[in-house]
Amino acid sequence: MSLRAVPPHPELEALERLEAAVPEVASVADGSEAEALQRLGAVALRLEALRAGLVARVLSSAKPATREPDKLLSVAETARRLGVSRDYVYEHQAELPLVKQGSRRLFSERGLERYLDARRIGRGGRRP
Repeated sequence: MSLRAVPPHPELEALERLEAAVPEVASVADGSEAEALQRLGAVALRLEALRAGLVARVLSSAKPATREPDKLLSVAETARRLGVSRDYVYEHQAELPLVKQGSRRLFSERGLERYLDARRIGRGGRRP
């Protein structure tokens, strides 16, 4: 009786039978090594093709990582995030990840993180 909690898949059972056969194949009698090597090579090629197909199926069925939408920050929030004045943000808005919405100036939170990462001391950058 099987102790598995879920019903077994036929493909997995076939792999288990193949794994169980490995010791038997390894104990090939003297004189038939060349034929066994040739047949084993053919089986290995088929297994590699199967493995590549399974990898492709897994990768194609994987759901893309969902990213949260980028948050847009006001001038005041941007100034707080950068540790500078609002005037500084207005004066340097061309250097910052600016998104204009009508007359409003908003800044990409992710863009600000990249901006800060590029200017951190010790990474070849300078502080804003």
